[in-house]
Amino acid sequence: MPGFFQALRRYAWGTPQSTQPQAAQISTGPLAPRVAKLPKEARWLKKEMAQDAQDGVASMTHIVAHNAKMHVQSFSYGTGKAQEATVSKAPKDGTMDLTVLMSVSGHTKEADKFAQENVYNIRVTLPDGTKQTMGGIKANGDYCTAQNISFPLQNGITKVEAWPDGSAGPYGYVEGRVININVDGS
Repeated sequence: MPGFFQALRRYAWGTPQSTQPQAAQISTGPLAPRVAKLPKEARWLKKEMAQDAQDGVASMTHIVAHNAKMHVQSFSYGTGKAQEATVSKAPKDGTMDLTVLMSVSGHTKEADKFAQENVYNIRVTLPDGTKQTMGGIKANGDYCTAQNISFPLQNGITKVEAWPDGSAGPYGYVEGRVININVDGS
């Protein structure tokens, strides 16, 4: 009865802490996050995306806002369309705090390998043309890697791109690796 003994251990000694970080380890550079903890929605989505990768689903990138409200629309594989996020309530201080979630490619049947070896990059292009990049984000055995980032929010379209090293980059799979964040300022 393994379930009984596991329950007994949790009762006696408490739930063991996860050895894997909830958010990836990068905390410096131009996209350095102001927040280390993942919001509840990001924790849930990370688990779901990891399960999808293990079940053979192609890689995806999703975002979760910590301090803004957004509606995100995704498009089917093969459309060549980036995801579109529309901000309905912008952060009061003008700085967007996001979790970027990046899953491994499960459809290749190499999800286990990618979970060990993938190293991700995130690039944010602001409406004024400024580009901010964070690289070296290691999967560390996770089928879905979560990285918090922070950047100044501007009116217009901010482009968030995320991709693993060795891939075709963000434009090799636009539907799964590029997200346009639309802010109209009204």
